[in-house]
This record gives sequence, structure tokens and C-alpha cells, in this order.
Amino acid sequence: MIQVVPAITGLIDRLEKQQLVTRRRCEEDRRVVYVEITAKARKILAQLDQPLESLHKELMANLAKGELVDLIRLLEKLRLG
Repeated sequence: MIQVVPAITGLIDRLEKQQLVTRRRCEEDRRVVYVEITAKARKILAQLDQPLESLHKELMANLAKGELVDLIRLLEKLRLG
């Protein structure tokens, strides 16, 4: 995902406002900003794991083993470019 800097800054502003990330500047180079996920955000993400896994299983339930192997191969090819 490629975003322009103002879009990223706006996204981080919104996440910070919801206390999902913290932001701090690098002391050696003030142009560098570190963004870290918070415990609150980690808790939310953990709650998504089970429903997402269930959805994946439901969506792929009708695929044969060979089709799943093909799907994995194709997704890997896309991921690697």
C-alpha cells in the first residue's frame, strides 16, 4: 500500500486520537517519527482473529485440496511480485 505523506499523517492522527498508536520523534533526526501500536489496539486486533479465521474457513470450504494448493501458489506469486 503506497500512500502520500499527508494521507499517512492524517491516518496516524486519527489512530492516535483513538489511542490506538503512540507517536514520538527520533532524537537524532527530528524528521523521523516512530509510530507504535498500543495495548488497546492489540486487544482489538486479537478480537478479530477468530471471526476472521472462521470467515476464511467458510469462504474456502468448497475448494478441493488441489484448488487450495493452487490458490496458495497464486497468492504467493502475487505477494512476491
